[in-house]
Amino acid sequence: MMEEAVERSGVPGIGAFPCPKCGELVSVDEASSCQLRQCSHCSWWASTPSVPGSATFTLEVVGGPHPKGSFELAAHTVLGRGTEAGFRIADPDVSRRHARLFIEKGQLQIEDLSSRNGTFVAGMRIGRVAVPLGAEIRLGPSTLVRLSRPAEGPAGPVASGLDPWANGVDGAVRASCTAEMAGLLSDAQGAPERLAKTHKKLQLVYSAVEALSTILEPDELVERILDLLFGVVPADRGAVLLFDTRNHCLQTRAVRSRTGQATETLVISSTIVGRVLNERLGLLVEDTSRDRALDVGKSIVAQDIRSALAAPILYREKLFGALYLDAVGRVAAFDRDDLDAGMALARQAAIRLENAELVRQVSDEAVARADLQRYLPAHLVSRVFNKEIELKPGGVRADVTVLFTDLRDFTRHSSSMQPEQVIEMLNAYFEEMVDVVFKYGGTLDKYIGDALMAVWGSPLPCDDGPMQAVRCALEMQARVGAFNQLNEGKGWPALAMGVGINAGPALVGNLGASRRMEFTVLGHTVNMASRLESLNKELASKILISNEVWTRLGGRVLAQPRQVRVKGVEEPVTVHSVEGLYVAEGGPQRERRRSPRIQVAVDAEAYLTIGSRRLGAIVISA
Repeated sequence: MMEEAVERSGVPGIGAFPCPKCGELVSVDEASSCQLRQCSHCSWWASTPSVPGSATFTLEVVGGPHPKGSFELAAHTVLGRGTEAGFRIADPDVSRRHARLFIEKGQLQIEDLSSRNGTFVAGMRIGRVAVPLGAEIRLGPSTLVRLSRPAEGPAGPVASGLDPWANGVDGAVRASCTAEMAGLLSDAQGAPERLAKTHKKLQLVYSAVEALSTILEPDELVERILDLLFGVVPADRGAVLLFDTRNHCLQTRAVRSRTGQATETLVISSTIVGRVLNERLGLLVEDTSRDRALDVGKSIVAQDIRSALAAPILYREKLFGALYLDAVGRVAAFDRDDLDAGMALARQAAIRLENAELVRQVSDEAVARADLQRYLPAHLVSRVFNKEIELKPGGVRADVTVLFTDLRDFTRHSSSMQPEQVIEMLNAYFEEMVDVVFKYGGTLDKYIGDALMAVWGSPLPCDDGPMQAVRCALEMQARVGAFNQLNEGKGWPALAMGVGINAGPALVGNLGASRRMEFTVLGHTVNMASRLESLNKELASKILISNEVWTRLGGRVLAQPRQVRVKGVEEPVTVHSVEGLYVAEGGPQRERRRSPRIQVAVDAEAYLTIGSRRLGAIVISA
């Protein structure tokens, strides 16, 4: 059954085992040290069994700064200095993930994981080799380990992780996570000694609220939690384990030892921690050796762990991890007050972790909002974050209006300027242009050197995209004139800009590689708008629109038709050189009389008057 489960996982280096509650497969990364994994189907926490076909063996540390001793390991274990290693080695010359032991085709293999100081077998630096039992392996310059014959009994990684052999908690005392304060106050009428202890625990909770209130980094938070607990609870060793959301498993994030024992060899009962996570209750084990249902692992026996305490890090039904404490050689080392203190601190940790997540979410949203505001008008950005607009991945077809702008002879002008001046001038120019795009409801698609591309109709449909785009183009031209006058004293060259506008169907969606995507518009409609813009110089015009745009505008624009040849199109194409807008009061003006050319200021509204009759508002290009 287990061999079938691993085969069905279908991912190289990844195994799977059936969830003991629902039977669905739980994926296992053989290179990971996680010994408790969460079933993605039912959310049950289960101990990771050994990989099929593997056996336990004894790793004996015989040289180097790591404490000497023998440790039972499963044949799929990462050796290293970091918390992510299955067996942690107290040697600064050993890498965080130094080497990996695993079974392949019935043979025990060791693979160096690109360590800084290398892995050596028989004096030779190796990449990956089969190693016989009894062989000595050197990790880095000084740590020497020896692999001994497989041990009998159930397999599973135990060192520096969670002990899958420590099963059962029938003798455990349980506490609800929502009642930790009630537990601290329940004996307030007891003996003076009891009152003093309860008072000390209450002080701990108060100190925790104050000390943890400003901490947002999880690693700093869990270290501080252990500092506070070790100040009032008679624990010899402790650990804080947090949920790894990416791998759906538990990772040790902080360890502490009062005995001087290397924290790298800390052994934790996966049964106790798993029960805490699944039942969301605190557990107090008075004597690990006397609990008949507790199948004690050899590593726990070797380290004389007799008492244990664990609490879920839980807030509003959201589980972040677990807190674990134990005592060496002492039966009933903890009492109910200790459990209540642990529960209270675990709850404070959960609140701070929740706050940290909220702060990160707000920060991420602020960054995302700032990014969107570079391309979308503010009212559209708000609708995106209110989920009124969904920016879907992939591509869709949409009817859009596309506007291109480009500065005339900019390369020649900028060649005589300092780079800093060029950037300053372009940024000031784009600030004005983008402001106009957003004013008329457009979306900034991209910058292309000194050119700009804007779109109407994406990501939302636009009722009158062509009219909005032409209004935008006319005001852009007006602002360029004002921009030149305003900055004349800076020695900047006078800018001249061409605009091309086209409308029609286009492909709208995310384009790019997985590392960098951008939401953009593609197709013939876009290409034609770009080509119209480039024709302005040849035709001595400022704004060119396609015949499609002219048709959709329905006579609301004063423009001159021109016949031109466009690259990629065999037949001559009719384009229109825009001179201004013509909108009469009460509706479109059909008067064909040529209007006078009027110079207008930025954002000003001019009026066309024929004789003594004012026909309506008109904006004329500068």
